[in-house]
Amino acid sequence: MAPDVAIPTGLAARAPCAPFHPAVLRRAVETLPGAVADRLTWWALPPPACRNSAFADLIEEEPSGTAWHTRAQTERLLSLMSSLHRGKVQEATAAGERRVGAVYRRARPDVDGRKVQRAEVRFDDVSGCLRTPAGGSSRQQILVVEGGEVRSRLLWPREAARLMGLPDDYRLPKGATEAYHLAGDGVAVDVVRHLARHLFEPCSASSRQCARRPEHVHAGGFRTTVSKVVQVRATGGAMTLIVAGATGYGVWPANSLEGAAACLETGVDGIEIDVQLTADGHVVAHHDYWLSRHATRLDGEWLEARGPALKTMTLEELRRYDVGSLRPGSSYADRYPARTAMDGVRIPTLPQILDLLRSAGARRPLIYVEVKTDPQDPEASPDTEAITRATLRDLEAAGWTDRSKIIAFDWQVLRLAGAIHPGIATAHLTVPAAMVDTVRRLPNGDSPWADGCDPRHFGDSDLAALKAHGGLEWSPHIADVTPERLAEARELDLRVGPWGVSTAEEIRRLITDGVYSVTVSGPDWGPDPADGPQAG
Repeated sequence: MAPDVAIPTGLAARAPCAPFHPAVLRRAVETLPGAVADRLTWWALPPPACRNSAFADLIEEEPSGTAWHTRAQTERLLSLMSSLHRGKVQEATAAGERRVGAVYRRARPDVDGRKVQRAEVRFDDVSGCLRTPAGGSSRQQILVVEGGEVRSRLLWPREAARLMGLPDDYRLPKGATEAYHLAGDGVAVDVVRHLARHLFEPCSASSRQCARRPEHVHAGGFRTTVSKVVQVRATGGAMTLIVAGATGYGVWPANSLEGAAACLETGVDGIEIDVQLTADGHVVAHHDYWLSRHATRLDGEWLEARGPALKTMTLEELRRYDVGSLRPGSSYADRYPARTAMDGVRIPTLPQILDLLRSAGARRPLIYVEVKTDPQDPEASPDTEAITRATLRDLEAAGWTDRSKIIAFDWQVLRLAGAIHPGIATAHLTVPAAMVDTVRRLPNGDSPWADGCDPRHFGDSDLAALKAHGGLEWSPHIADVTPERLAEARELDLRVGPWGVSTAEEIRRLITDGVYSVTVSGPDWGPDPADGPQAG
């Protein structure tokens, strides 16, 4: 990476991270001179999508460009196998189902040290390296075991192309040798696309934006400070993500399109929203289970009492309400004196929010989605599985799962999300220490929020409990972030992403503490630029 390339926040990690930095790589880096190791960048890319096809799915029964071997040719291939690999064929035959394996012929030493030709087979649904047909390299062959019969043939060029991620309408050279050259020892299309989408293109876009960014942007109020903060943050290496909580609820209408659009102009790395589920199955951005009389108007008039529960309303009914202002003189208005009052703000759907994020182009902002369920009051909150599935449905439809994170206080949501969409990023919210006494315990004494992993079973440590639940990231209220808890999180190899943050001083402290992300409400969106750049 050229030294003048601006690395977007979130792309560089402070330390090695799964799945791209295995133990063998870490050990190798430890042997490097310190000056060299310090120049390395640990990329924090999202894991690739799970594959949706198997090796056997790519193999054709009657390919047009190659023929099945004769029985004698297959027997010759089997005779080249060691007892280990013949055992694999016998095991596949005994399974009584269709098995497809990849076969290579290689030169291996025998018991006397002499090199002899061996055939090696694998039935683990993975193809070996696709070699070019040159320099004595062996072309890959396939072995199909079905109904007690063993058949073999060469891998067809089109099948080799599929293994490399090329679509079937990609035009291959007419000659088999040229087609094998195209696929053999080449690059996997899906791998390059993943790297381009999540590394090369964001870095390119970030560099262009930094080149265009003025030194000062006098847009009024907090936005002047934010523009300076973006420049300060861009000078660091591995940096803390800044996420606008509930679309910047300290400054803009909470969970709104208007707030999300304004937040993206500040240079934050992404937004966080709360989601509910309407009676007709739409995922909408809203914090409370009911419409608040302190933040909701109907036909220009404030609600006189608490409004209906969102789960009882259709999307069309919900859109009649205006949620752009806070009732003057209310406790809400006193709590958020910097919030801008707006008219005509409607509760948006999750797809509408994602469409807005898509308009940011190659930057592809992050979105943290807090799925709102309440195991203590299931009558008021959405059905846990229904809202989790609907949320993932919308994220998948928008192609945004790789830039999304599901967060929840109800850990059942996180378990379901992982089961429905393996690989989706999640973060475990924990009940603030000041509110733990308000939790209504289950008859067995467990917290209903912990999904069977109550901290009392783990030395009263909610961090150990969420780790046992499969968690990778702890998302606490800022008041619960102490040096001792941060040390425990590091010991458990947990990322830390505090929320409830609003001031530049708090943001600076958390960045210094090395947290992974900070969810902020505004009006400050980063440390005071006069304090200098992030350490990274």
